[in-house]
Amino acid sequence: MTWNEHFKQSFLTKTEVRMVTAAALCLLAGQWVPHLQTMTAAISAVMAAQDSRALTLRAGITRLTVTAVGGALGIGVILLEILSSSPALALLLGTAGLLLTVFGCKLAKAPAFQARIGALNFILVTMTLPGTELRLQYALFRLVSTLFGVLAVFLVTAIWQAIEKSRKKEPATVR
Repeated sequence: MTWNEHFKQSFLTKTEVRMVTAAALCLLAGQWVPHLQTMTAAISAVMAAQDSRALTLRAGITRLTVTAVGGALGIGVILLEILSSSPALALLLGTAGLLLTVFGCKLAKAPAFQARIGALNFILVTMTLPGTELRLQYALFRLVSTLFGVLAVFLVTAIWQAIEKSRKKEPATVR
């Protein structure tokens, strides 16, 4: 590949620009929205960005689903750990919860990669702020922040495509 061809392929696509715009919107919102996990929201915007509104919506719903599965099972494990202070039981619950998270994501027809995202969410929920009930609050705001990121990228995609559509309908003017 020549340098010129490589340079032409290096330009950002419209989807990548929308993805970055939505992630920036999440980071900006984090300055004003209390408890918004800006990193979670921005990652969700990046992961859900697709070429169209329909694909973005589908990717966003999948992202929310795997986050909810991992988070809900994580909350269940946290509650069981609070009731029992046995480290051995905590290890067993964590392993079983992780396995159930992957299984639950697959039952929800999430692609394998997204099931892994659900598993990562389970790990984050159960291991962030260990030994405190604040993990429950963390799990809730993680889901809300994921929703925010998905909505941000969907909104950016919808606005972008509406602008493109209106530009195509405008008649050419003769000068």
